[in-house]
Amino acid sequence: MKNIDIFWLMIVLFCSFFASCKKENVSNNVSIQGQLLESSSNPIIISNYTLSFYQKDNSGLFGGVQGFEKSIQTDNNGNFYFQYDPGKNFGLSSGGINENSISIYGFGYQNQVSPTQPVWLPVEGGKNINLNKLYLYKKIYLSVGVSTNRNLSMTDNQ
Repeated sequence: MKNIDIFWLMIVLFCSFFASCKKENVSNNVSIQGQLLESSSNPIIISNYTLSFYQKDNSGLFGGVQGFEKSIQTDNNGNFYFQYDPGKNFGLSSGGINENSISIYGFGYQNQVSPTQPVWLPVEGGKNINLNKLYLYKKIYLSVGVSTNRNLSMTDNQ
């Protein structure tokens, strides 16, 4: 009988230990926002365009912090606002923030030249970010110049 009482006492102590260690999961939403335009040389507003955001889970041995994969659409002025919670914990983990980078990509815009499926450089996770202007593509004008400081001549070396 004494062993059973000690067993239940140990269970209660064990549960209360883990319950007291767990921090409250406070939601601290952060956002990514900006305006989507066709190009820097042709700044046409892109409305009702689907942007997708992806962040990998930040996981450990006994838990971690969730990532996400979500899509939103730009409004009539090309503006977008994406809000997420960087601290959604799972498993025994608590109180962490997912700082993995966030990938942004889009599908389906077709201009006069060709369809585009842009992938932008990843942005830092866990922080409010204002991208200001985001372009589907950028025209690049390339000028190549060749110079030499040697005299070229034809010789016969027989």
